[in-house]
Amino acid sequence: MNTSITTTEVTADSLVSLIGTYDEIETNNLQKITGSKDDFTTIISSTKIHGYHAADFVLTEVVDTETLDIFNACTSGIVINKT
Repeated sequence: MNTSITTTEVTADSLVSLIGTYDEIETNNLQKITGSKDDFTTIISSTKIHGYHAADFVLTEVVDTETLDIFNACTSGIVINKT
């Protein structure tokens, strides 16, 4: 079963929660995803979530430079590290 996210802003944990339910999750309309390092890592690693590569990533925790670089490579949007 497949689903599409039609909102422009979601939490990362809400996307992660869909992984167990759907085979494909389309997120082409997303402009902003807010969440933790672990949730973003899960989203990036998932083969089920597609279309988030232009969304802004807003982190709810401070991450190291290496992780920030990885997240920046995964989106053309802005990655905002919590300060």
